[in-house]
Amino acid sequence: MRSLLAATLVAAVALTTATARADDDSTTTTTQKVQREPVENWYGGQTLAADGAAIALALAGGATTRAPSVSTGLAALSVGTYVLGGPIVHATHGRGGIGLADLVLRLSAPIVGGVLGALVGNALVPASASTCEDDGPCGGGLGGAVIGLGLGLVTATIVDATVLAYEPAAPGDASPIRVAPSVAVVPQGHDGAIGTVGAIGTF
Repeated sequence: MRSLLAATLVAAVALTTATARADDDSTTTTTQKVQREPVENWYGGQTLAADGAAIALALAGGATTRAPSVSTGLAALSVGTYVLGGPIVHATHGRGGIGLADLVLRLSAPIVGGVLGALVGNALVPASASTCEDDGPCGGGLGGAVIGLGLGLVTATIVDATVLAYEPAAPGDASPIRVAPSVAVVPQGHDGAIGTVGAIGTF
């Protein structure tokens, strides 16, 4: 009887150990799978900064009306920053192919938008229905082209920042987002104090 009980106890211990090892192996495998999943870094803020600089240059050129040469230079610099800013950002991240695709996008989107806008403008406002000052009929093609060109510029900027500006992260680059509560008491004078409650995050 004692031998049977001892054998049963040994078998139970062995089964428990094997189950624990299986659970550990499963946890390790799951952890390895999570670690092997590709992680991407977003650097769209850099392309948006370049486009913001292009907008600032354009606004500065428009405001410089008393110096036509300066205004023209700022406008040209704005166009160059818009066209080349994003592709240069991609190239600095070692993604020349994406930079070339971005260049094509930035050149083609405004052109396509302008053409479509002109067609829509002419369809909505025919040339026979309006005149441009004393130059004769002009229709709504010009206004539509300007709107379409602007929409093309905005579309290229958004697509660049939200679709193209992702790169594979090197091991250890991804840092988890952590938020911790923060409580502080600041003495005020002899009899008072101010308490502040907030949160501290690492991103």
